[in-house]
Amino acid sequence: MGYRLLGAHISSTVNRLPEAIMDWKPPLVVLLDHSDVWHDVKVESPDTVFVGRIFFEFEPDFNDPHLDPVAAASDHCDKILPWAERMGETYSFWQGVNEPIVASAEAMKRLAEFEAMRARIMAEHGFQIVVGSFPVGNPHLPYWKEFLPAMEAVRQYRGALALHEYAWPTLAHEWPWYLLRHRKVYDGEPAHNWEGFPVHLKTLPLLITECGLDGLIDQGHQPQGWKALHRDNPDSYLRQLAWYDAELQKDPYVVGAAIYCLASPDSIWESYDVWPQLTSALAQQAEPLYRLPDLQRPLPPDQPPEEPEPDEQHPPEPIPTKIAIWKMNVAYLPGPRILAGSLPQANVEVTVTDPWGNASTVLSGTKPYYGAGGFEVLAAHPGTYKVSFQGKTFEVQTQERATNVKFEVEYETLLRGEEEELGPSESPPILLPDEEAKLQTALEQMDRIIYALRLHLYGSIGTASMRSNGAIVLKLRVEDTEGMVSITQVTYPPKHPRHPTILSHVGGLQPGARKPVPPWPDEEADIL
Repeated sequence: MGYRLLGAHISSTVNRLPEAIMDWKPPLVVLLDHSDVWHDVKVESPDTVFVGRIFFEFEPDFNDPHLDPVAAASDHCDKILPWAERMGETYSFWQGVNEPIVASAEAMKRLAEFEAMRARIMAEHGFQIVVGSFPVGNPHLPYWKEFLPAMEAVRQYRGALALHEYAWPTLAHEWPWYLLRHRKVYDGEPAHNWEGFPVHLKTLPLLITECGLDGLIDQGHQPQGWKALHRDNPDSYLRQLAWYDAELQKDPYVVGAAIYCLASPDSIWESYDVWPQLTSALAQQAEPLYRLPDLQRPLPPDQPPEEPEPDEQHPPEPIPTKIAIWKMNVAYLPGPRILAGSLPQANVEVTVTDPWGNASTVLSGTKPYYGAGGFEVLAAHPGTYKVSFQGKTFEVQTQERATNVKFEVEYETLLRGEEEELGPSESPPILLPDEEAKLQTALEQMDRIIYALRLHLYGSIGTASMRSNGAIVLKLRVEDTEGMVSITQVTYPPKHPRHPTILSHVGGLQPGARKPVPPWPDEEADIL
């Protein structure tokens, strides 16, 4: 049987290499060179998954306790998006920070927040990402607990996990901890305080975006790849790759493994390079297996179990059930006109609808300083806003200052039939706190939600576009006093009283057009 899941990590586009990939049609290709020729390759090999990576000399240090992961994600996406627009649908995913080093659980939390925000921003522009891209043997297995929010974002935004897997001096050397370490990540290693991914995350696609022999594992050596051991007998390396490929086929969530490397322009990596010496053999013996479509296919809804026929002589025992009772605590604090809130958990879609029916959707957990499920949107005009999540809707009255709303849930156990007393269409009761509790909430959060909108460093605070119906959509960069940055969206329909002023401020706009939004003068800062 030929190679089924092996692919290529391509450092540069050299003569005859695109044609070789057309012949090979591997399941996975990672690209650092984003030449237009790859559009043609995608046409010839439509099932190949292409992953784009941009090399940056300086990348975020997640071990820095002062790092703002949300701002870092926004800055990263600003650099990637022009390339993503250029490559379009040719690329299935975009990589983030390459081989991030996390030395603590807190560092892993910052990385997870960075990746979750990156997934959201890129998805808003129509692109998917891979998260992780951890170096071989990393991270420390217990740290994966802190990375689960990023995995939940991957699931929501149809992304994938990326890992690097190397070994030395053979691919099979200590393979459970090196070349096939992904099994411990997915399935767990209880002896090392890691239970594995939750069931609903165990089928997330895994892309091994680098793999092969790497002498750097043996610390103290200079970079040395497969040629350091097998230059005169390349078939021995191919046999090891065949073993690795066969093992990967046993793990149904693996999409492919990109061999490092092809056509590196840097001589330091020459001993790793399989171009052109081994590439033709890999292509000729390939029987590619394309798994991504099946892994991304929505799961069928669970079928309810059939109810047994009633037994009049032996009626069933009452079955307890839990009813969710939601509480909403509202506090008004000094600060700009925002609606900030928190849910009990992260990665829940929250839709906030303003008094004119304009809806903005955010993800809980993107503003963790409000709590594990923190979120924030602009509430530019005082009025009644609707906050919706998980099929529930709450009305929140905003004021000429910051509005903070905290949602909590309690569960009441009832016997089957008793819950019908609530009525089939009644909403769970909302219990408002007394004034003392409101004051306590305000005091606890006062030092965290004093906000000011600051101007974008480059003289623009965002972009404005016009829909076909004439509505103006503003995507604005919002930065608080601690440097936390977020992107928020505000829509002004043609009949909105501010529509003419906004249109004039951006210098006119036609349907389908996009323009930068200049800062408003201080005396007009309340225009939003």
